[in-house]
Amino acid sequence: MTVAKKPSKEKTIKLIVDCMLGIRGHASDGMMPWPVDILVVKEQGGKRCPYLANDKQILSPISVEGVAAEILRYVDLHDDTTLLIDHDLAVKIAKTYLLRATPIDPPKMVREPDEPGHCLHRYPYKLLDSIEADAVEGACPLFWDWTQRIVVNREAVICWIGSLFVPDSYNQQYCILKGRGMDGKGALLNCLADFFGPLYASTFGEKVKGERWTTSTHNKRLVAFPDAQRLEFLNSEVFKAITGGNPVPYRFLYQEEFSAPTAAKFLICTNEDVDVTGMFSDRRRRVYAEMVSAASATPDYMEQLKEEAQIFFSWCQSEYLAKCNKGLPILIDDSVEDEMEDEAKDEFRAFVDRYCNVGWSKEVQQADLYRWFRQHHDKSKKSWRRFKNFLTDDLNASMVRVNNQRKWKGLEMKGYLVPLEAKENEWH
Repeated sequence: MTVAKKPSKEKTIKLIVDCMLGIRGHASDGMMPWPVDILVVKEQGGKRCPYLANDKQILSPISVEGVAAEILRYVDLHDDTTLLIDHDLAVKIAKTYLLRATPIDPPKMVREPDEPGHCLHRYPYKLLDSIEADAVEGACPLFWDWTQRIVVNREAVICWIGSLFVPDSYNQQYCILKGRGMDGKGALLNCLADFFGPLYASTFGEKVKGERWTTSTHNKRLVAFPDAQRLEFLNSEVFKAITGGNPVPYRFLYQEEFSAPTAAKFLICTNEDVDVTGMFSDRRRRVYAEMVSAASATPDYMEQLKEEAQIFFSWCQSEYLAKCNKGLPILIDDSVEDEMEDEAKDEFRAFVDRYCNVGWSKEVQQADLYRWFRQHHDKSKKSWRRFKNFLTDDLNASMVRVNNQRKWKGLEMKGYLVPLEAKENEWH
């Protein structure tokens, strides 16, 4: 009796990789055709990444372990006792395939339903051209009512939604929708999630400071914060960088870090007040809107809204293209930002009125002012920095150095307050 000789690992690797490449696997050579399309994309930094492709040319990322699993499934189809492949060998075959396969160009993030070519997602329906407001009011009564409940920056929000569907639109503005609930914020997110599919991601403010938070924004078009409770993350270094068009680091598990700008836009839904800094850069990047609650909603409200989404989103896109420059920020109502900044300074004004006298001939040591501010207003350094900006911008006070001491010219502590003899290095 002759026992079939088991091929070496090198020959087994070459055999399976040849089948994956289409060189082998024609039945006549004893191997079945490779059953799935695994394409290799050469991404930023030269890294080769595998993707599964379906019959619509939509690519889905797959790990090396996932490729190894496809190899093991393929081997199971063969009744060949000499073709023995364990997990470790399957991983080696997968890595060899990544090296031997000819990589394709990075696919487009999204394509129209009938547009040829590879992509990460296809829109579920085609957006219509040149939709007028009258058509929306008649064909989309629920979405039209939704827009009428936007009481601040309504037109800017409509244009911002429209910009989501324009790939080369200005990408450094995020949108904040503030409402107390039952106002349709979540319903809008559901419709957008259906449209963008895998290009949509949901996240939370507490995750922004995480080491790998940016990876959740990679290859996304829309990243939503469905119920942001604390909005301090809007002024964090990483969020300002990612919404400012700057390259940010992406650190996927077990992969080398690389840097790139994001294609994602950010939508924050909240019932909290925005932390207004008064900085022009924040104004430029923020589309802030307030919404009022709906009177009531029917049980099938969400289904009806999704039926209206095609016309509504088409209108938003038409409004954006007609009213906005794709290379510039969407225009917002400056009076809204002025009012928000003014309200944010009310507490500073109250502090000054209670504890200080204002006048061009007056002065106070910064150490005394800082000590009193921490004791009777806020201990955070961020609030102190904003207070100093308030003193210079709104009270025309200025900080000077006299006899090696820093003093604020233009105000003094009221007479009943006892100054504190503090060292300068106790404050910043």
